[in-house]
This record gives sequence, structure tokens and C-alpha cells, in this order.
Amino acid sequence: MPSWPPCTATGRQAEALHLYRRTVEALRDELGVDPGQQLRDLHMEVLRGTAEKPPQRPGASALPRTVGLLLAQLGEAPQRIPGDLPGRQSLWRQALAGRRSVVVLDNAAGAEQVRPLLPPADAPCVVLVTSRTRIGPVDDAFLLTLEPLPVGDAVAVLRDAVGERVDAEPEAAVTVVELCGRLPLAVRLIAHRLQHRPRWSVAAMVERLRAADPPPIAVSAEGHSVAAAFDVSYRQLSGAEQRCFRLLGLHPAGEFEAWPAAALADVPVGRARELLDRLVEVHLLEEDQPGRSRLHDLLREFAATLVTEEERATATTRLLDYYLHTVAAVNRPLELIQAIAPDVRPDAFQRSFSDEHERLLWLRAAWPAVVALADEAHRAGAHRHAVMLHRVLWRFANNEGRAEIAERLGRQAIASASALGDDGLIALASNWHAGTTMRLGRGTESIRHLERAAVHYTAAGMPQEVNRVQVNLGIVCRAAGWLAEGMEHLRTFRELNKEHASTPLALFETGATELLLGRPGQARVTLRDAALHMHRIGATMQLDTLCNEFAGAHLALGHPRLALLLFTRGHRMNREAGSRAGIVEALCGMGRTHAVLGDLDAALRCHHEASEQVRDLTPFFEASARNDLGTTLTLLGRTGDAIAAHELALRLAERTERRYEQARAHAGIADALRREGRDDTAERAAARALFEACGLDAAAVARASEPAQQLVLLNDRH
Repeated sequence: MPSWPPCTATGRQAEALHLYRRTVEALRDELGVDPGQQLRDLHMEVLRGTAEKPPQRPGASALPRTVGLLLAQLGEAPQRIPGDLPGRQSLWRQALAGRRSVVVLDNAAGAEQVRPLLPPADAPCVVLVTSRTRIGPVDDAFLLTLEPLPVGDAVAVLRDAVGERVDAEPEAAVTVVELCGRLPLAVRLIAHRLQHRPRWSVAAMVERLRAADPPPIAVSAEGHSVAAAFDVSYRQLSGAEQRCFRLLGLHPAGEFEAWPAAALADVPVGRARELLDRLVEVHLLEEDQPGRSRLHDLLREFAATLVTEEERATATTRLLDYYLHTVAAVNRPLELIQAIAPDVRPDAFQRSFSDEHERLLWLRAAWPAVVALADEAHRAGAHRHAVMLHRVLWRFANNEGRAEIAERLGRQAIASASALGDDGLIALASNWHAGTTMRLGRGTESIRHLERAAVHYTAAGMPQEVNRVQVNLGIVCRAAGWLAEGMEHLRTFRELNKEHASTPLALFETGATELLLGRPGQARVTLRDAALHMHRIGATMQLDTLCNEFAGAHLALGHPRLALLLFTRGHRMNREAGSRAGIVEALCGMGRTHAVLGDLDAALRCHHEASEQVRDLTPFFEASARNDLGTTLTLLGRTGDAIAAHELALRLAERTERRYEQARAHAGIADALRREGRDDTAERAAARALFEACGLDAAAVARASEPAQQLVLLNDRH
């Protein structure tokens, strides 16, 4: 701890007290801590007039603004202090040469300011330099960048001020320091508030901070605040750097690349990188990974307060455009019907990608930011962006099992489109939202959305889109087990589009429905035609889903080895495409195929893996996986476990309006009961009734009602 200056023992009490106050302010502003016990004790001695001069020369307690006062604090006589700067620097170095000391150079502007104040290399000194900017190279210097406090240390700062209330509410204390970004000054200021509110609980402070009442950067005490500390660094920037920093406050996520920064600042990407590098240098931005910048939550909050309303509107639009057009470009290979894919403006800021894997990784990383922007677009009245962001995020959201978020975005998109009064956008939002509600197991609601889409497409004069709604109705009907109705919608589409009757989506849906209806021969031919058309239009990314259905057709036709190859390929393709639903479907198919081939252990492994994977998805997909698991368990003689699996599948299928899977569950329970020698009549009858209601003919009903027996028969044929 540095000693008190000579004024302590020479009757200059006022100066000593003034220096104490400056030291306390510096500790609080820069480090967010209070003075230590030794300095507080010395302060009391000064107040009482009992402080004594130490036996050795005092050290400097702060870096004065005049490099001569610094020498005076070391005890140099005024007549010995040279008048010129080089002379004073030389005397400073001589004075330190034989002195054991710790020199603190606080808030240095750069290496050039520090070098003249360094002691000789052989001097018994330690020099600590703090700076708001990264200091340039200094010989023999050890560089250390201070991160926010670890959680335990931040809680300790709170505990030192508040005491037992922190120990009584440990979880709330952790939340408080996290909301303060674990910045010492912010934590200390909040602690100061709690000190002066002895009846407040720590949980009450959590509620106030979460409600931003006031936000941590605005909390002040005795003229000190986090915002004021940030402002010192902000004012050191150039005009372009200041503009870039404050506009970054509009980005909804703490981490981003150069492209969105370029969009916000409206500068080329290369210039954006230069500005980001400068902000890293002055510690207003972090770059933990190459090419990815991170803005601390409190700094982002501070930056956003500096943005003008004019800047906010135009910069937000540019950011929305960037993410909308980049996500659209990422999704383009996934679009089955390229004609309805959102156009990408050639002049929009857009990130380039080397391959599909990089596209997928980028979208996963950008997901929180894009979702937050879609929410903000709806709230702020940027309605067209809200609609189109929902559109381009839909496929990824559902592939990744994030249907709940997609549902919120869909509801917002419909409301935004309605606010604009745009029939085409209302139809678009309703059409795609129907796919989400279907996956959430609300088939009846899904059909209502599709019917609404057809009405608005008609009003907008878009007959081709009206016709495509028929295909989507076929999709919903297949998912809900209304197979006969689904085939009617697909036939209607073909009649309305005689010149384009072989569109890949219509062919795929027809083949998948034929397979469930118990017509594998027809399904194989239809699905083969769908694959040829997908190759023709370049929609190769959709082959992952088709591959699973094609494999299922070959398995039903008694070709298990070919089916296993196709399911394995489908598994790989779905994994590469990031489709978790497709991965589960492939694993279930592989399990059924292993069972047909007689390898029940391998079948069980596949079904267990599918059961693990399906937990990340909505219950819509789980019923099928549980039914497949139950059938294999029955073949293994584990009938109790099999019945439990089928009963769970039945509950899930009932909740998600999946009539076909309800029928499979009843049939599976009946198989297990028969294996135990128990009466299966009621379950078998329920299965048959449901299969008939789905639209299966008598022969198909008979086969579907005995799933375990069918796997055995396929094994015999093999």
C-alpha cells in the first residue's frame, strides 16, 4: 500500500484529506472497490491529527497531471527539479534507481507516455500501468487484459457491502452480479443501493434490475455511474469510431461478425473490420474468436442510449435487410419450390459461404439474433420484415425442433401482414404458419390457416399459390391420418395443374400417402419420379426426406437390404442437412429393417437412439418412434415394456391429432397382449376401426393391424 505524502506529517491536513478523497474516487471509478483497511485507518489518523511521517521517503499515491509534483511527492527539493521535461524525466529515473517502490501509472494514454516514466532496468521497482486502450510494445512488460470478475468474486464484492443478506439469498445474489455484467463498478453501485435500503431483499433488487428500473448503467452514487465510466472511453474515439460503436448497440445479440456491423454502420465490410479492431483496442469490444466480436451487455445498453432516432430507424432497416437476405440465401438450396423462394437483392449486405455445412453452422449461431430481430420488427412496425423473416426462418426452425418459437413468429407474421392489409402477405404468413401448427399437433387449426391462405391468395390474384395450397392440405391430412382426404387434395392439385402435375412436392406427398395406404408398389414408382424431378430442378437437399420414404417402400416390398442402404444414406443426408426430424425417421426405419433381417439387438439400438433424438423435437414425431420401439420390444419378448411404449405413443398421438399413429399404438398393444396369451380383441378392433377411418382398404387394414407379424413375414420372404 503506498504511503501518505509528506503533507501528512507537515501540518498540511487539508491536502492529505483531499488526496484521500481523490484516491477513493479513483478506486471506485476504475476498479469498483473501496479503499483497504490500512488506508482507511490512515485516513482516521489524519482526521485525528495523529498521523506520523513514515521512517522512509513516501511513495506517490497517484499520478499527478504535472510530471514536477510527482518528483515533489518523492521528496525532491523544488530547487533540484529541472525546468525542462527531459531533465525532470532523468531526475525521476535517478530517484527511483535506489528505491524499493511500486509505481502505479493509472489510465495511461499509450506506450509513449509510459516509457519516460519507467525506472532503470536494475532498479528494485515494480511498475503497474492501467489503460483504457491496449498499450503498444514495452520492453519486458507483461500484458494482462482484465475480464469481468468471476461470479464468486463479484458476489464477494456484494457481500462485503451488504453482509448477511447475500448469504441468505445466494441465488438472487448471483443473479444480481450477472445482471451487472460482473463489472466491479456496477456491482459496487448496486451494493451501495442495497446498503441504504436495509429492508430490501436481494431478490427485490433482482426484480428492479430485470425491469430496468433503473438499468445498471444508470445507477449512480455520489456522482459516479457505470455510464460515466464508459463515457470517458467513448469520448476518446474518432467520430467514425463513435458512430460505429453506438450503432452496434442496436444489434440484439452480444456476438456478431463484420457483416452485420457493416450493415449497421453502412460502410464496406473491410472498413467495418478496421473500426471493430479499433474498438477492441480501446476495450469497448472483445474478440474472443477470430472474426467474431462481442459487446458486453452493459456496453451494448450504453451504446444504444447514444443512438439518435434518425440513426436508429435507418440502421435497423439495414440490419433487418442484412439478416433477411442472408438467411434467404442460406435457405435457397433447401427450397423445394424455387419459384416461391424470397428474392435476394444483389446490393444487400450478404455474407458468403464456402459450403452447406458452413451455412448451417452460421444459421445456428445467428438464430438468437434473427429471432430477436423478427420480434423487434413486429413490435416496431417493420411489418414486411416481420413477415419475411418468419418465412425464411420456418424451415430451419422446424428442422431443428424449434416449432414453439416458429409458432410465435408465425402469429406475429400474420398480425403484421394484417396490419399492412396486404392479401399476398397474409396468405404467405398463414400458409407457412399452418406447417408449424401441424408439427405442434394441431391439424384442425392448420387446415383453418390453409383455408385462410387460399382466400387471401385468391383476393391477391395469385391462382398458382391457391393451387399449391391443395398440396399443403394433402401434407396436413397425411400427418393427421386423413389419408383419403389427403389424396383428394392432391388429385385436385393435379387437375388444376395438368401442365405441371408432376411437381416434386405433389409427387413426394402422393408417394408418401400411398405408402401409408398400404400401396408400396405405387409409392415406389411415384417417389422415384419425385426424385428425378428434384434432380432436374436442383432441389437436391430435399432428397434426404425422400430417401427415407423410398427406403420404406422397398422395405414393405420385401427388399430389406436395399432398404437398409437407403435408410443409412437418408440418415447421413439428414445429419448433414441438420434435419433432426429426418434423422429420427431414418433411425426408426433402420430399426424396422434390422428387425426384418433378424438382428433385434441392432434394431433396439436404433430405436433407443431415435428415442433420445426425438426428445429435442415436438411430441408430433415421438408417437411414431415409440410405436416402432414397442414392436421391436414385442419381438424380443419384453411385452410389458412394449405395452408401455405403445401406451405412451397412444397418448402422444391423441394429443397431436395423429390418427394413423393411434391405430398403430392399438395394434402394437394387441400384439403384445397376444404374445402374453391375453385377450387382444378390443385393442385389435380399435386399431382396425382407426385404420379404416384413415382410408385403408380391407387388405391394407389386415396387414397394418398386425405390425409384429408383418415384420416376421417380411423376414420369411427375405
